[in-house]
Order: sequence, then structure tokens, then C-alpha cells
Amino acid sequence: MSAHVPGRLLLTLRLGEMPEHVPGLRAVFGYGAQKAECIDGGVIDRLLRHHGGAFRATRLHSARRRRVERPVPGARRFDDVEQLSGVARVLRIEIRDPAGLPALLQALAEVPVVERVGADHLCRGPFAADGGVDGTASLADPSWPQALIHLPQALEYEPGDPATVIGLADTGVAMEHEELKARLRAGFDSVDLDPDSVGGITLVGDFRHRGEQP
Repeated sequence: MSAHVPGRLLLTLRLGEMPEHVPGLRAVFGYGAQKAECIDGGVIDRLLRHHGGAFRATRLHSARRRRVERPVPGARRFDDVEQLSGVARVLRIEIRDPAGLPALLQALAEVPVVERVGADHLCRGPFAADGGVDGTASLADPSWPQALIHLPQALEYEPGDPATVIGLADTGVAMEHEELKARLRAGFDSVDLDPDSVGGITLVGDFRHRGEQP
């Protein structure tokens, strides 16, 4: 089961339509970059403001190539694989008025430069809605993610067994987190694997290689 994050959507633009000024999510949370309040200066911005009141946008993904590895100074950080696969063209957008999201999604889907658009969803446990949150939940409440995926109900149903080992595929883990330290085993980088070891497939990874210590 899944639930959409209140007032948040994912927008993928067609190849060649992504503006360069929109910062990545990692740059915003890791380095203090400001989220963009303008995307195309045209129809997309007008629709976002009309249906959402106001908005802020970031790129959802980071490029795997470091700045120092750019073949040409000033060249795009995302390579051809990331552009063609769509990784480089996904925007995470937050709107001020969550009630306008359904109409906004429908309107954006009609814009020619939009490849796909949808609400941002989280997986959640198959429990009744009692104790959860509704579409008006405030993102300022630090407990809203747990409530949205019905984590309290899941823990009541099954608190877990420390003898159980679970494999986790992720691009990085906060090893120092109170809930995780002393509970994790060392892993390996499953993102930036040698193409020869996976049948010549080119994998899109994170440019900071944080998957090396998953």
C-alpha cells in the first residue's frame, strides 16, 4: 500500500527540457543551496502557482560524476546515461496548497514538455487509517512520516526479532543514527559496480559513492 506525501509531486521533463539552475536535493540539505522558486518561467510555473499557491523545486537525484571529473569545465554534471534514463530530469516539487494537487497533476500532464507527473508516494503498512494522518498533515511535524506509513501500528503488530537478518539495498546509511548503529553489518557497493561484473550493464549510481559503505 502507499500514501502520497501532502503537497509534494514528482515531475519528469522531456529530454533537453531540464533547466540548469534547479539545485539537487543533496545540495539543498547537505550544502545549504536554496530550492528553486522558478522552473521554466512559463506554463509550468503558472500552473504550479495557480493550483498550488506557491512552490519550491529541486532535482530529485544527484549526478554520479564528481565536479572534478567533468571532461569540459562548465559541462553538465549528468552524463548521457543519466539523461536518457530520466534520472537527470526528475524534479521534486513542494506546493503550498495540498488541496490543489489533483487538479495540478491533471493540468501538468497536458503540458508537451512534461514526460510524466505524479504525486510523491510512500509505502505503508496495510493497516486501517485510524491513527494515521490525512492530506492536510503538516510537514513541520517531525512525526508525520512515521504516521503516514503506519509505523506505530506495524510495530504493535510485529516489534521485530534481533535474530532476523534483513538485506537492505540503499545508496547510503547514516551509521551513527541512534536507531541503526550497532544493528548494521557491512555491505558492498551495489550501485557503482564494474559493468563487466554485471553483463556489461551500465548502472546509474550516486556521485559521492556513499554506497561503498551501505
